[in-house]
Amino acid sequence: MSSRALRKIQFEHYKRQTNGQDIDREDSFFHFFSTDLLDLVKKPYREDATYIIHIDEVYDEKEKEYKLIANETFEYTCKKGIDGFQEYIKYENRFGTSELMKCKIKAILPKKGSVLNDKEYETEIEIQDIKGIDNKIYPILLQDLLKKIEKYDPSSCTEVRIVMELEYVLKKDKFHTRHMTFPTYDVQIHITAPKGFEIVGDVFANKDDGKWSFVQKRPHVWSFISTTWMLPHNGFVFRVYQPENKKIIEEPEDTDRPGSQDENDTPAMSQNEMGTEETENDTSMDSATPKSESSTEE
Repeated sequence: MSSRALRKIQFEHYKRQTNGQDIDREDSFFHFFSTDLLDLVKKPYREDATYIIHIDEVYDEKEKEYKLIANETFEYTCKKGIDGFQEYIKYENRFGTSELMKCKIKAILPKKGSVLNDKEYETEIEIQDIKGIDNKIYPILLQDLLKKIEKYDPSSCTEVRIVMELEYVLKKDKFHTRHMTFPTYDVQIHITAPKGFEIVGDVFANKDDGKWSFVQKRPHVWSFISTTWMLPHNGFVFRVYQPENKKIIEEPEDTDRPGSQDENDTPAMSQNEMGTEETENDTSMDSATPKSESSTEE
């Protein structure tokens, strides 16, 4: 059956569901949405995406000032779409809200007959060529990275785990955003700031009731869990700031490291417990979400 015939059937189906509304006119929302939906279905997609951002305050001897240094691990399972894998892996800070210092990219292949995170076959590359003016790395071809793995078979490989490790100077009192570049299912975010600082954060996406949860049990720790889809251009925004006249309370250093077991800081991240805690974040930044300050990781 031709694509035109299939499209006609599709229109008739939705017309019946919408009680005969004129959805098939050229400028209808249905025309726009159905075309966009088909493009999204063909795209590569991602699952199990995790952002862990740990921020320390460090004194810069050269510049004689304190700076916020962020160590970020961003990882996801890259899935092959109708058009194949995503073409590039890249990082770009579009408006200079941070200064990239180090970047390492790792590709991990699943062992046949096993779960993905069996790291028997893997390769990694440390990016040396960071463009200082534009504050970004040159795009890395994913296929070039996969070819470095001896066991890689392009005809049978349908998924690969990508891990990006980044280190950068985070500018204080700026909004920092991350955008999804592909449809992504199951997203977890955990951001920890130094003692004496606070974090406000929010997510911009079509919210799915019952499948999102915010956790902010301490002012310097912000987490978000989604067990549904986020689409391209969806993402999250956060700001790290130091309240005026706030007394710094010393606490054990290891309680806020990513992966610690302090129940006051780190939400449960297991698949069985995800989405069970519905703690609403009091701070909404929908009206203040900046479009001029952003970073993109692919």
